[in-house]
Formats: sequence, C-alpha cells, structure tokens
Amino acid sequence: MQKRPTSILVFGILHIVFGVLGLCGTVISAAVFAIPNDGADPVITAMHESEPYRLYLIASIPLGVIATAALLAAGIGLLNNKPWSRPLSNFYAWYVIVLTVVSVGVNMVVLVLPAFEALDGPLTPENAGELGGTLGGVCGSFLGLAYPICVLFFLNREVVKNWLSSDRPEYADSFAGPVIEPWDR
Repeated sequence: MQKRPTSILVFGILHIVFGVLGLCGTVISAAVFAIPNDGADPVITAMHESEPYRLYLIASIPLGVIATAALLAAGIGLLNNKPWSRPLSNFYAWYVIVLTVVSVGVNMVVLVLPAFEALDGPLTPENAGELGGTLGGVCGSFLGLAYPICVLFFLNREVVKNWLSSDRPEYADSFAGPVIEPWDR
C-alpha cells in the first residue's frame, strides 16, 4: 500500500489554520465599518467617501466567509483523503488569485492614484508615509499569492491526484472495512 503524500497532510493542516485565521480576519474586516472617520486613515476616509469602494468592501465580506468555509472544508477533506478536497482547494486557490488582482486594481484606483495626485508640492514626511504605506500594502498583496500558487503546484502533482482519486482501490475499500493489501488479494 502506498503512503499518503506529505503535501496532502501539510496542506490539510495549513488550510485549517488559514481558514480559522481567515474567519477572524473577516470578523475584523466587518468591524472596520464601525470605525468613525476622523480623516487620519486614508482607507477609512475612502471607505466613507467613495460609495463604490464601500460597496466593494461590503461585498467582499460574505465572499470571504464563503471562501474561508471552502478552505476549511477542503482542509478537513484533505486530512480525510476525500476526492472532492483537491478540486475545492484548486477553486479556492484560483479565487484568491483572481481576487488579489481585482483588489489590487481597486486599491490602485481608490487609494494609490489619489495619493500620487496629492503630491503636488514638496514631499513631506506625512505624504511619504502615506504613499509608502499604500504602495507597501499593494505590494504586500502579491506576497499573499504564494500560498495559492503552492496549493496549485503541490496538490496538482500526479501522486496527489492518484491518491485522492475516487477510483483508487484503497479508497473504495475504505468504505467496506479495513484496507486490503495488494498481496492479500
């Protein structure tokens, strides 16, 4: 009998950890709408002043809950060797990649371009800090692509596909009782 590929175990655990963190982050994101606008934070200001941006952020919360629930389900499925866990993991990875590109585009239009337009005079420490923080946030978004890219790479290897295939004999035997070793047949 083959040994389960390590990547299935690793990504099953990581999916659950990131899923729990994602749920916490979604709750915190929803709480941001209760923060009053004092003009100190450009993101809060943009959220209060731009209706399309606010609606985009509101729409992203339920989508985040659904994506996080899918990630948790995929993690549990991977740990239990369920064939549906790999396609669900792939769906999550592609969702994060597309959402990151869309989010960066929205943030560029709503946050970065206005920060550049505000630099009509000399560069002050406040302007530089705002601009640096905004650009750092956009660049940091792309670092978040590392996990979904790793998911797509490792969970689509042939050994993982074969292990999680619903037509492998070990999977079929697991419903009927103990796994029958190939030499016992």
